[in-house]
Amino acid sequence: MSAVQLANVVTALRLRCAQNVRQGGTGFVTTDALRFDVGLRTATLRRVMDAGVRSGSIERQTIKRSDGQSRCYLYRVPDACT
Repeated sequence: MSAVQLANVVTALRLRCAQNVRQGGTGFVTTDALRFDVGLRTATLRRVMDAGVRSGSIERQTIKRSDGQSRCYLYRVPDACT
């Protein structure tokens, strides 16, 4: 992944987090919402976001879906949510 793509992912996440908070949400955004903003597959986005989680710059929340097996991954940038 290029540096430009990485910057686009982080920028899109920041914008979506801020928008979510303005609308009364927690600031967490799904990878499904971001994939259209940056033009990458959700698996690729999860790898990028998980690297941010490991470095501490991004927070992750995992929710089990109603089928009980699959999971929904939500991410947010803490400083974009204030």
